Amino acid sequence: SLAGSANAEVRYSVAGNANTSPEVLEQLSSDTDEAVRRRVAANEHTPVTVLETLASDDAYDVREFAADNINTPPHVLELLSKDEDVRVRSSVAMNKSTPAHILEAMLEVNEDNEEFMISFLRNPNLSVDILSNAVMRELDRADEGERNPLQNFMALRDTFSRLLKLPVGTLVALS
Repeated sequence: SLAGSANAEVRYSVAGNANTSPEVLEQLSSDTDEAVRRRVAANEHTPVTVLETLASDDAYDVREFAADNINTPPHVLELLSKDEDVRVRSSVAMNKSTPAHILEAMLEVNEDNEEFMISFLRNPNLSVDILSNAVMRELDRADEGERNPLQNFMALRDTFSRLLKLPVGTLVALS
């Protein structure tokens, strides 16, 4: 089978293929090559049980790709939201499947980390309350000189764009 190939590039390709069976993805999830495991973690057809295992991989980037997978279940995203590596936490923050209660808890703990905040603000599914709270915190930090507002311009621009698409009554209630 191609999954057992001595060539890591072949195994990498198999791991990323949408038609690869769950059994083969499970086999490849313990591959010695980190890039292969990363590709399994990114595959939207990877079984939940395999994503649960990859969420505790020694390599941060494997965990990062598991955190970014739209099919990673909430209990795994919650575990990854507390990961030691900010890149993993940032992937959880950007994942459209991350539940609001996890995003709220992440904001409280990670608001001082600029890399995290940029990712967080780009999540298209943030509730209006969470979004406006995060924006106000970022603007306060910029006013206090803690952040360079230009560095966060893209994330804030996207956020304001989403806020401006809300009904006027919602925006008035936020002010």
